[in-house]
Amino acid sequence: MDYAIASTGPVDENGIPKEPGFIGGGIGKRAGFLEHPVLNIIVDEITDAEKRIEKNGGRILQRKQPIGDGSMGFTGYFKDSEGNTVGLYQWPKPERGNPSVTYEPRSVSSGGRSRRNRE
Repeated sequence: MDYAIASTGPVDENGIPKEPGFIGGGIGKRAGFLEHPVLNIIVDEITDAEKRIEKNGGRILQRKQPIGDGSMGFTGYFKDSEGNTVGLYQWPKPERGNPSVTYEPRSVSSGGRSRRNRE
């Protein structure tokens, strides 16, 4: 997939916006069901979200799959009950062999989650 990381401001080493008000994401070539810009929702577990989507009249377009080798997280796509294509994003699990690295939520105003070391 042709895809480029994009940000409206400064990011940390993981590509997460460093300051409130900035947006991070990516731009990809239109293909298949991705014909228009798509908003992505961050969820704890995509497979759980897929079950709720189907139960409530949505249709899964692409089930959970890793982004690259999975170190950047996971993605999936669905059509909601009104026909909108929506993306799902799941943060990667903590690194194997390094339980001190985790992903912790930030406030909504500071843009998503950040990767932090527990100390």
